[in-house]
Amino acid sequence: MTGKLPSMYAVRAKFPRPKIADVARATAEQAERLLQGLDAGQSLGIAIGSRGITDIAVVAKAVIEKAKSMGIRPFVFPAMGSHGNATAAGQAEILTSFGITEESMGVPIYPQMDTVRLGTSKSGVPVYAAKVAMEADGVLLINRVKVHTDFHGRWESGLVKMCVIGLGKQAQAMEIHNYGTLGLRDKIPEVAEVTLAKAPIVGGIALVENAYKELAIIKGLANQEIMAAEPGLLDRARELMPRLPGDELDVLVVDQLGKDVSGAGMDTNIIGRMYIVGQEEPVAPRITRIVVLDLTPMTHGNAAGIGLADITTKRVVDKIDYASTHTNIVTSTFLLRGKLPVHFPSDKEAIEAAIRTSYTAPTTSRLVRIQDTAYLETMQVSEAVLDDVRARGWEIEGPVAWGFDDHGDLAR
Repeated sequence: MTGKLPSMYAVRAKFPRPKIADVARATAEQAERLLQGLDAGQSLGIAIGSRGITDIAVVAKAVIEKAKSMGIRPFVFPAMGSHGNATAAGQAEILTSFGITEESMGVPIYPQMDTVRLGTSKSGVPVYAAKVAMEADGVLLINRVKVHTDFHGRWESGLVKMCVIGLGKQAQAMEIHNYGTLGLRDKIPEVAEVTLAKAPIVGGIALVENAYKELAIIKGLANQEIMAAEPGLLDRARELMPRLPGDELDVLVVDQLGKDVSGAGMDTNIIGRMYIVGQEEPVAPRITRIVVLDLTPMTHGNAAGIGLADITTKRVVDKIDYASTHTNIVTSTFLLRGKLPVHFPSDKEAIEAAIRTSYTAPTTSRLVRIQDTAYLETMQVSEAVLDDVRARGWEIEGPVAWGFDDHGDLAR
């Protein structure tokens, strides 16, 4: 133990690891079937979301090249709801951060936020879709299928959600979020039925990642296959999720939070916190104190989800783009996730405060430090967590020093 902090050990987790060997080739094969209904000379809008999906630029480029080889005229547009501060420039900037630009893709990018109304769902929800999508001859969705951070149901985060909140821009995002988690769970599927029927969606490329942030599944789904096939992919995504080494922790130290890590900044399924009024909290894991030390560069100051933490640093507070963060939080209606935690000048002070307020001593504190909730292959754990690590068959690589600099901050 060092002062007020426990002794730490480097750990390497072991999770199931199915992996696509050639992402571009697998994508092209799946895209070819979906594009058969388009004729040479027709236009194809390729919808890209705001999540930090593994190899998203590779996948997009493969679809573009396949479309071009078939004589189709592809273009890219963001399908991001209210992200990027609900502006065309903000959403284009997110695409650029993924390596998706007009230069790199060799096609136009149309980030306009204009929508057209398609009708009304069976319960009366107005249905919108991007104007640029409705003017195309075909639309292809590209999105990751994963367990959602706000609710659980048959359809969570994936192509169904993208064709509603993503394709419908901020207008649809606000309509759905007006219903809270009920809207996400129950309204998205019924709105999706209208969108799939009336928008020129030829299909979607569904992506499933393994726990190592590698693509495990690339599956092309035609328009009429999306609703039926996505739940099975969601089940597989749930099986491949990474997990922390214990269901009960005193302190979780998270190096960075960001929208590129998770829509909620931190994956609520990993940390065991929803913080949504009326939504039941997960049974596990149970973590007494969560500390967030920094924001990711690719979140561009959007700190939505910082309210899931108990303690943070002045560094985080100084980096927050409040306009972007508050737009995101208000659109979602989940205000608890936007509240600022207690914050300290340095990492060391923040971590010490977390231990002090977790009702444990440094020698017995069950503490885990991770880079972020999307990357759990390597982590650091306190001595009190080592038995859980051994029980999972994970590798203990040895002791590791805290490594604070003169200001009390950790290297990252």
